[in-house]
Amino acid sequence: MRLTVVVPLADPTLRLVPEPDGRLLDLNACFVRRLSDPWGLRAHADTLDTEGCCPDDSLQALFARAAAALLERPGHGDTRLRALACAMRLTGSGDPAITVTLDELALRTGSTQSLHDIAAAAARAELFGPEAAVLERAAGAAEAVEIIADTDRQLPAALVFARAVRSANARAPIELCGRSAAEHASALRALCPQNTVRGRSTCGAAVHAEWTGGRTVHWITGAQQPPEGEAWAGWLDPADAARIPPPAFAHCRALTLTMADMVGTAGWDRVVGGDGTPVDLGHVGPPSPGGPLLAADILVGAPGTAAGTAEALVRRLLAERVRIAGFRRFRASGASEGTQRAVDVLLGRYGPITDCYPARVAAASLTADPAPRGAHWDPAATVVPCRGAGPDGRGPGDFAVSLRTGRALRAAPGLAPLLRKWNEGISAPFDGLPVRHHEVLGGRLLQAGIVRSGP
Repeated sequence: MRLTVVVPLADPTLRLVPEPDGRLLDLNACFVRRLSDPWGLRAHADTLDTEGCCPDDSLQALFARAAAALLERPGHGDTRLRALACAMRLTGSGDPAITVTLDELALRTGSTQSLHDIAAAAARAELFGPEAAVLERAAGAAEAVEIIADTDRQLPAALVFARAVRSANARAPIELCGRSAAEHASALRALCPQNTVRGRSTCGAAVHAEWTGGRTVHWITGAQQPPEGEAWAGWLDPADAARIPPPAFAHCRALTLTMADMVGTAGWDRVVGGDGTPVDLGHVGPPSPGGPLLAADILVGAPGTAAGTAEALVRRLLAERVRIAGFRRFRASGASEGTQRAVDVLLGRYGPITDCYPARVAAASLTADPAPRGAHWDPAATVVPCRGAGPDGRGPGDFAVSLRTGRALRAAPGLAPLLRKWNEGISAPFDGLPVRHHEVLGGRLLQAGIVRSGP
């Protein structure tokens, strides 16, 4: 039997297509399920929320309870992604070597750009222990084991898993594969001389059906081409999108473009990505009825772009009703100084109004929480109790918490039941408050992101 292993911190909203021969062991799904278990989140909150706890622990307990409550709600949209990201960050925070969220891993010491640092972190990391134990039991009877690591953030777990397989089965050949494994092939061979390192397997990817309403939607990145005549979505640089035949966009459900600029007044026929070369995407944008959901991942500080380019691009795209997926710093050599500061400014200025993706995962391009007209309770907010000192030091009470903005507001004892009702979709009790109270409290809730104002 051949055993194929999906390593933690892969995109959990994707699945392999077609499934590989032999047995598929998706330890990424196990990892996400364990770290986002509502019971575990509440237990984590209880360990933090004590009478003498510090304000930060109390705040983290509120977010853990909020994430648990939101994960128990039905549906797969932006709110679920926000809750998953929050849950993984909180429950994975105690590891001595790494920190994680839904789409990222950081080393407590060193850089993910250094395989030496990654290997050192893998030797000390404890977070992947339960999944490594599952793998040890499964690998004992395997004739060969394929460990897929497509991103650098998966490499620590991949090294942990390679050791687990070897301890359980000294005979089975181990193959480390995937884009990231291929990029670090020579260094990985030096670290793991007994393992084979090769490029990506022949499997493609599709978005899990729960995020697509049951439809098959293939996921396209890099230089991949969508399957002819089948639904697809993707996250592409403009140059890669330009290589896709225009007729294929009739089957595109959503497309996120990594954009640095749009040159001149021409617009979509001069779109610039990370390589600085304008390409013609006039057949892709601007958005049109029945066309794909378009979003832009704004690349800040790319070579050849002037100061203020990113902000001008954001304004232009928002005017065309293109969703802003997020802002990120150009990391290669040639990036201008102060780029991260520029990213922070853009996030502060436009983050609250652009509804950026909750995480850099495939499903984010296909899901967006609906925006009802007028003032409405934000789906990423809820009301949870605090039993300890509270983040404000004022003792037990109820707090309205927003996972979208990261804000928590203490609710006065008489107000908490009204907010809980509004959270359940019943706004009448809140609307019945005296006008002055309604305006003041409504303004505070709006500012904190607990309540949002629709079109």
